[in-house]
Amino acid sequence: MQRVLVVSNTRQQLMPCTPVRALDVVTGEKSSVHRKSPFTIILKDRTDGDTQPVEFKVDPGSKVTGIVVVADYGKRGKTVIWAEELQHRGQTIKDASRFQPCYPQKQT
Repeated sequence: MQRVLVVSNTRQQLMPCTPVRALDVVTGEKSSVHRKSPFTIILKDRTDGDTQPVEFKVDPGSKVTGIVVVADYGKRGKTVIWAEELQHRGQTIKDASRFQPCYPQKQT
């Protein structure tokens, strides 16, 4: 599930929200866009806020590494906030270098 990062007007990180909620807050002029990549909004009237415990989990693999941020919301249980796959380039580089000669051949 995609989430939008949120910061307070004192630049303190808050819990991410859904894109629909972020759009409502931005159009209601309660916040503005702080960054475009990763998309982050900054709240104008919020100085601090409560945050839930968050876990950062990594699943290393030979070709792909999975990265996940999970929040524990208590009654609702654990929810995935952000997930991403990191493609490894090691095999691609190895295959590409195998077809390139190390030294140019002499022409006689």
